[in-house]
Amino acid sequence: MAKNQAATIVVIPDTHVAPGEDNSRATLLGKYIRKVKPTHIVHIGDLAEMGSMSYHDPVKSCTFQADCDAVEDFMARLRKAAGKAWDEAHTVFIEGNHEARMRRKVADMPELEGIVNLEALGVYYDFDEVVEWDGFPGGPGMIEINGVRFSHFVQTRMGRAMSGANQARNMIRDWHQSCVVGHSHSLNYCTEPLPDGGHLHGVVVGCFFDHDHSWAGQSQRRYWRGIITLHDVIDGQMDVEQMSLYRLQKRFSK
Repeated sequence: MAKNQAATIVVIPDTHVAPGEDNSRATLLGKYIRKVKPTHIVHIGDLAEMGSMSYHDPVKSCTFQADCDAVEDFMARLRKAAGKAWDEAHTVFIEGNHEARMRRKVADMPELEGIVNLEALGVYYDFDEVVEWDGFPGGPGMIEINGVRFSHFVQTRMGRAMSGANQARNMIRDWHQSCVVGHSHSLNYCTEPLPDGGHLHGVVVGCFFDHDHSWAGQSQRRYWRGIITLHDVIDGQMDVEQMSLYRLQKRFSK
């Protein structure tokens, strides 16, 4: 894409792909991408649930190989349905905190170095660019596209993930730049006017899975499930379109 040319960016929120869960939503998303023909596709992180690497549960829900197989199935469905539209877009994967579980596991068990990693998960094969976790314990990496910053989440000055009812507003006031994040599974959007007539945009993109999490409890009532498309993205300006999973199913399930 030529410099200063407006971009169309499909943002895939947290998918939390897990063994035994239905991956049919990947086909719906692929069909949508084939229709939209975006210039960029950004997976915001937490592609995989990574139950095999959970440090909350002493008894793991699955094996590492099962996690990898589930992601391979999801991405195969997505790429097949998207067809050339996937290959013609610049695709980006941003490592989320669930993928970063592998880094903690390797830190605890150095003998897993070179075995348990993003390469085994397949993201370097499926995406043109991978934005890795920034150090360990560190935090998520960031990438800028046409004046918009993308990251799995924004860290507060205390190193925690920024959250709350005013998250989008606080992000753009903290970064002084348009930004897009995932992680919280909720949908939150805010704009702030600029002196030149433009706007800063802050978007928290929700999630893209239809199963429930036993660990999430009542917080799941706050989830927004779908995908976000950013149109005419240039110099931090954009039009934000939301497509709920429900609407995606209605339009592309046939």
